[in-house]
Amino acid sequence: MNRSVLRRDLGDMLVPKRDFFPTYVEDLKATLAVRPFSQRMLYGFVDRARYLLGMASWFAPASQLLFDCVQLQSRAAYGSALVVAASIGEIVEVPLGDTRVPVLREDRTELGSIPEWTDAWCAALVGRDQPTIDGMRAVPDDRFRNPTVQVDDYNYALKDAFFALVDDRDRCCAAVARGRDLWKQRTVAMRSAADIDAALFDAIEALATERTGPFNDALFRALTAHAKHWTKGDEYLAAEGWVALRHLALVCVAHDRGVPVEIESPYLPRALVERELVPEPSLRAGATPLMIAEADVAAQTRALALLAGEAFARLDLEPHGYRRVEIEYIPLAGFDHIYVHGDDVVLIDTQAADEEPDAAHGLGGGVVEVGTRPYAELMIANMRKRRPDVAQVIATALAAGRLRYFEVRQPIDDAGDLGDIEIRQFAL
Repeated sequence: MNRSVLRRDLGDMLVPKRDFFPTYVEDLKATLAVRPFSQRMLYGFVDRARYLLGMASWFAPASQLLFDCVQLQSRAAYGSALVVAASIGEIVEVPLGDTRVPVLREDRTELGSIPEWTDAWCAALVGRDQPTIDGMRAVPDDRFRNPTVQVDDYNYALKDAFFALVDDRDRCCAAVARGRDLWKQRTVAMRSAADIDAALFDAIEALATERTGPFNDALFRALTAHAKHWTKGDEYLAAEGWVALRHLALVCVAHDRGVPVEIESPYLPRALVERELVPEPSLRAGATPLMIAEADVAAQTRALALLAGEAFARLDLEPHGYRRVEIEYIPLAGFDHIYVHGDDVVLIDTQAADEEPDAAHGLGGGVVEVGTRPYAELMIANMRKRRPDVAQVIATALAAGRLRYFEVRQPIDDAGDLGDIEIRQFAL
């Protein structure tokens, strides 16, 4: 009898997220159609694809969009590695979807961490993307060693185990053994996250050694740990946790090898395992090179602005332990991005091209200026109607002097070329 691992319902946030879903799809398609690509844009697609994969698992769970997202995540990660390996000023042809996109190598080296690289590998396994799998094998681990990012060493062994699972049983088992020893020496990972990885080591080893019962037992433990981790507090609202990507990769490998999988869960979209997908929605439909119709300019510009904010957070905040708070954006009722680390809070509002901030009328009447303390207080008050918990976190940080507020702007010239992202911090 199959065992099930349920995913927590979204409650009052189901309808807002469902309503936002088509907008996010169209924004990502519009951004994919922009030419030329910047190196930062390409890297940003890794996170955006993972986010949309989670959304699609709720609102289009049998669609081509699922496949397009795992393919985009893995190819954007691999493409970023190719670009970083090139000389500054060199143009690199990166495969994305059904085309190859020229990307200019800039004076940037961002590649994320080894756990993110492992996730991208798992996305390639789910997509059965053999060219990307072959290419990723050649990228050395040293590219992901960043002194500003704290990662337990067992993550490198876990990555090796996943990589070797496909075709090298002995190397895979050796990586698992090494990883278990390093896991005991961990100092960084949260216990709930480390518990997921401990069970994944067991599942990988059992699958590599073709032991069906132990594989399913370990997979169930790993998925139960995933569900526990992603339902703490408001984490159940984070789209990144709605698909258990590493577990899904193991299920896909098992399925293709004829190993019975006895675990069912919304965290493991069956359509991706069996590759039985309906054609729409997808990222391919309508994604033509950007000859922008006037009616689409605003949506595409807004998408680029949000992407710039995500890139800033990924490079400047997440390496220092900040995590994103998932909350739907409504104009004049919140901020574009919110990141929290302990008692510290960072707010990000974004602009692109010639966008200007919305005017707002303060709590006592009169227009308040974006980036000021009265503006922050107004947005906090507006947020209390939908997310009082998040509003209180921001208000507490503001009162304690632990709130930072940034504007991130993506310049776009008349030819449609993207300039370097501009960042300024407001004085509160």
